[in-house]
Amino acid sequence: MISPKEISKINADYHDIISTFYDTYQEQNDPKVKALYRNFFQKIFTYFKKRGTKKLRILDIGCGTGYLEQYLMPEHHKIIGIDVSKKLLEIAKKKFPTVEYKLQDAYSLRDGSYDLIVENSVLHHIKDYKKILAKMVHLLKPHGCIFLGAEPNYFCYRYLSFFKNIFRKYLPDKRELKTPFIKESYEKYAEYHMYFSDGFKHYELRKFFLKKGFKNVEITFSSREFFAGISDRVKIKVIDYIPNILMDSTIKQAFLLDFL
Repeated sequence: MISPKEISKINADYHDIISTFYDTYQEQNDPKVKALYRNFFQKIFTYFKKRGTKKLRILDIGCGTGYLEQYLMPEHHKIIGIDVSKKLLEIAKKKFPTVEYKLQDAYSLRDGSYDLIVENSVLHHIKDYKKILAKMVHLLKPHGCIFLGAEPNYFCYRYLSFFKNIFRKYLPDKRELKTPFIKESYEKYAEYHMYFSDGFKHYELRKFFLKKGFKNVEITFSSREFFAGISDRVKIKVIDYIPNILMDSTIKQAFLLDFL
C-alpha cells in the first residue's frame, strides 16, 4: 500500500510537471468563482475587524502558485505559504514577493501560531488529511479562523460519480502534458481522495471542528468550479447561463470555520 509520504512525493513531481499551465485552469479563475471566494474572505476579515485584530498572521497550506493570496491582502498581513512543489512556489514568489514561501510538506508543520489558516483544494491530495486538520487546529491562535476550500463533496462523489467519470475520461483536456502515462502514474495518486475515496463527509468535518471548540462552522456547497471546468474544456461559457442560486448547492464544497 502506498504511504502518505510517497503520495506527497508524487504530488511534488506531478505539480512540477503541470506547473507551466497550472494557472490556466478556469475552475478557480472564472469571475463567478472568484466572486464566491471574495465573499468568503470578506466575512473572515469582517470578523477579525470586529475583534480589533488589524494585522493577521496567516498560514496558507499547499499554496501552489498563490491562488488564495489574491484574497488575503499580503500588503496588510504577514503570510507564510508552504507547498511541496518547487516550481509552483517559483511562480508564487514572482506574483507575491512580499509573501514568505517555503518548500515544505504539511506533515512537517511543527511550530507557529496563526490567526488564520487556509487551504484550497489541497486536503484531497493528502492521504492522511485528518492529521493535517489536527495540525491546523493546534497551530491556530485563540479566536482564530480556518478556511478549507473546494474539497470533494462526499454525497456527489458517492451518488453522482458518473459526472466525475464523464468529466475526467471523456471531456477533452487541452493540456497536452497530461498524457495517459502522467494521468495513471501521477494524477491518479496526486488527486488521491478523488480516486480512492468517496470524497469528504461534511457532517464528520463539522463534528470534528465542533469537538475542537469552534463556535461556528459554516459549510457552503457550490458547483461554480464544476461548471467553470466544463466551460474550460468544451470552450462554451456554460457557467454564464446558470444563475448563482442554482449553482450554490452541490458538486463542490467549501468550508468556512471560525471562532465567534
